[in-house]
Amino acid sequence: MLVPMVLLPSARNDGLGQSAALAPGWRFWLGAGGAAALTFIVLPWALLTIAAGTAAMMWLAWQQIQGQTGDVLGATQKIAEALAWMTAAATII
Repeated sequence: MLVPMVLLPSARNDGLGQSAALAPGWRFWLGAGGAAALTFIVLPWALLTIAAGTAAMMWLAWQQIQGQTGDVLGATQKIAEALAWMTAAATII
């Protein structure tokens, strides 16, 4: 969710997406770096699938509404989580 918050502009002037917009400061780097490092330690292949899913969601949001909303951020989180679980399941099998 952090990457769309920073890279996509808000699609509307009101709503949760507008209030959740994040500047690429130290908070972004701390959150994104910490999450990426932890994911890399536990399940390295999940980084690739999560990045691909996030990029696809950002592309779709840009094509449809030219930005991010709270729904886009929530959908990005759910997609990333599902891809991480599927990667974990594929790794175990």
